Amino acid sequence: IDDIWDQADSADNDVTWASLRYSAGLLTKQADNNYEDAEMEKIQYDQQEAKLVYQAQEMMVSLEQSAYNLENLQSTRDLLQQQYEATQAQMSVGMATQTDVLTALKSVQDQDTAILTAKKSQENVHRNLCLMLGWSADAQPEIREVPQPDLSRVDALDPNADAQTAIDNNYDVRYYTKKAGNLTSQDLIESNQAAIVNAKDTAIRSLKTQYNTVLTTRDSLNAAKAQVAEANLNLAQANLAVGSQTKLQYQSTLNTYTSAKNDVNTKELQLLLALEAYDWNVKGLTTSN
Repeated sequence: IDDIWDQADSADNDVTWASLRYSAGLLTKQADNNYEDAEMEKIQYDQQEAKLVYQAQEMMVSLEQSAYNLENLQSTRDLLQQQYEATQAQMSVGMATQTDVLTALKSVQDQDTAILTAKKSQENVHRNLCLMLGWSADAQPEIREVPQPDLSRVDALDPNADAQTAIDNNYDVRYYTKKAGNLTSQDLIESNQAAIVNAKDTAIRSLKTQYNTVLTTRDSLNAAKAQVAEANLNLAQANLAVGSQTKLQYQSTLNTYTSAKNDVNTKELQLLLALEAYDWNVKGLTTSN
């Protein structure tokens, strides 16, 4: 680039002079924009590492959530089977038609298909998680349940107090701030400064968005707990009434309880992940734009 500047200085006409200076300026700008020192590279490496850890957390939550989903699907399948058998019994005494029986059977078959699809999805999550963590795709490592969310943390969160820490730690803010010291082109300096401002705004917005997600997820969990309490009471009453109700009636009550119970389990997983995402934002990783 210096040679081009020198050639421009010694050009024998204005056209050559302008062309060489334009080329030198363009190359200087490209060099400025593409240059990364060791610290900038380290910031980007750390950012990618943080993203991978967060993605692994999401996958572990998704894997456990898929188990609850399968339990719900199987419970519904049991209910549909009872409905099919009840319809067969009704047809035998003239209270249902062959069409009713076939419709009930089709519902059972469709549920079997849904269960197979859910199992394949669960296997895909398991395989991708293994690959991400360095095992082979068909490995069977011990994957324990994720911990319960700490509900006491929710009221202690303060996005306003954490805002400056989130900005100071934010990978994009740190990257562009370090890049500013390497720039010489004025328009790149200005665009980089705009990138710093945008990164700071994004960091704050992401932190507050995640905080709101924590609150709404906590409220959803509380509502789900109220539902499961009612379903649990109904199931207890159904257990006491064994012999005075049909298998279909009991299975229907059990299905409602299973769904409510797993809704709580799922909401707990979602709250845990929301809290983890909040922490990642404070540590510098933007999780929502």
